[in-house]
Amino acid sequence: TEEKLNFLYTNNFSSSLELARAMIFKDHDVLLKLKKEVKEQSEIIYNMDKAAVEVYKSIMKGDKYTILYTDRDFDGSGAGGSWNLIKQILPKNKSDKFLIIQAGTTGATKVGHGLNLPHLQQSLKRQNIKPEEVSLIVTADNAINNGPLYSKDEETGKKLRKTDIGEMQKIVNFFKNKTNIIVTDHHTPNETVVEETDNIMIVCS
Repeated sequence: TEEKLNFLYTNNFSSSLELARAMIFKDHDVLLKLKKEVKEQSEIIYNMDKAAVEVYKSIMKGDKYTILYTDRDFDGSGAGGSWNLIKQILPKNKSDKFLIIQAGTTGATKVGHGLNLPHLQQSLKRQNIKPEEVSLIVTADNAINNGPLYSKDEETGKKLRKTDIGEMQKIVNFFKNKTNIIVTDHHTPNETVVEETDNIMIVCS
């Protein structure tokens, strides 16, 4: 119903209700119109083209795993669905190296639903994947706030020194700087925003 569509798409991640309706009812004229709007929006997204090239190269090389690490809500699951469509059209030797991991907590760690090392380690172990076999990790709807923690000057509020390297750098260290991570997330960055490095790319508007 109109009310349910509005709740799912507007309240959850402010997506276009027109796009949602067009996709569900396969209104091709509307989809073509919106496709142009999406292309125009993509041109102002920081690192969009660069990230697309990195994903393409990782998938087509096919000797190591390309992993999408998704959140569990509507937008994260939507990204997972899009990647599943791509997986279906890839040759088997490449689709076998194209994985989706849903974010979650691990045991007593209680780290949260975003990208975190304990859950990632458990997911890789469950599928018998060694760290050196992973080429690229792309996050969907998570990880922008997995950066370092700093102490602060009480009077000025300025950052003084790192008190913790942050979850993202722990993951980079786990892979011994040989796996790249692309962060796609729409959450407002907080004080622990991820910092770009040689191994970490941020895609944002």
